[in-house]
Amino acid sequence: MKERTRSIARYVIPGAIIVLVVIVTIWWFSSPSRSIARSPQQDVRSTTVSRGTMQVTVSVSGHLEPRSSVDLTFESPGEVAEVAVDVGERVSAGEPLARLDTRQLAVQVHQAEAALEMIEAQLAQAKAGPRPQEVASAEANLRAAEAQVNRAAADLAQVTRGASEAQIAAAEAQVAAAELQYRVTLIAHDRVMQQTEDSTRREQARNDLYAAEKALAAAQAQLDELLAGADAESIQAMRANLAAAQAQRDAAQAQLDLLKAGATPKQIEELEGQVAQAQASLAMAELALERATLRAPFDGIVAAIYITPGEMPPTGLPAITLLDDSAFRLVAQADEMDVGQLIPGQSAQVTVEAFPDV
Repeated sequence: MKERTRSIARYVIPGAIIVLVVIVTIWWFSSPSRSIARSPQQDVRSTTVSRGTMQVTVSVSGHLEPRSSVDLTFESPGEVAEVAVDVGERVSAGEPLARLDTRQLAVQVHQAEAALEMIEAQLAQAKAGPRPQEVASAEANLRAAEAQVNRAAADLAQVTRGASEAQIAAAEAQVAAAELQYRVTLIAHDRVMQQTEDSTRREQARNDLYAAEKALAAAQAQLDELLAGADAESIQAMRANLAAAQAQRDAAQAQLDLLKAGATPKQIEELEGQVAQAQASLAMAELALERATLRAPFDGIVAAIYITPGEMPPTGLPAITLLDDSAFRLVAQADEMDVGQLIPGQSAQVTVEAFPDV
């Protein structure tokens, strides 16, 4: 056992001596006095340790986008009449950019206005009641219808009684006058045919003779009808004329009575409904006319134009693109290692490569 102890001491003691020598050597070379001795001109500074905030910078790259942009489209079909701007041009809110041909739309607006004015006038007249001149006109129509009834009744009575001696005498006088006129015209016709070859005069003579023959035939037919008396068919026609005249008189009387009574509440309600419908039609026509012109919804820059004058652009497709350049936003993607350093609302410093001085 003593021999084993002496063997361990023989190895441990020299090892401890070596470790001690290494420690002393490190202390000697790292000693401040030794360093000063080796570098007498070296500047030595000291400071007090304190707690502070460490600034961590996260750098990302991305691209700038305008705050908003809009594609303007025509909501109704039509031919492009004018494009009032160019790409890159700055425009103000409400400024016209392009328009369609509005001639037909303007006509539709005028028609809607006229229809509204007419129905409004009818409603006002219904509420105000009949005017004196309207009553007078209706009364005149009634008197005319009554006169027509009297004439039709007189004609029927005459046909039923037969012709009087005075009527027959008058008809015979008309036949005699027509015969005399025919003879004179025939003599003139023969003279022209014998004495001239002028085609115009010869044609005129033939036309005059033809007219004289027709007049004589009509006068003779009237005389024959009076002498023969009315047949059953003529009497039936006269009765039909009298019935028609009486119907017209009754309608005129009803119109006068209705005019004097004024419009009923139901009629006024119907007219008010027609006015509302006409107003809606006018509003739709005016809206279609207004939408035929594209206007800038905000101040901005024209980014693109997809239409040209004279074409028929499809409805629903972009016609002009407008950008709002009053403000921009930066779209960037941060590394997942830096996401923990970012919080909403943090301020950031942005530099643009194209404009380094901005």
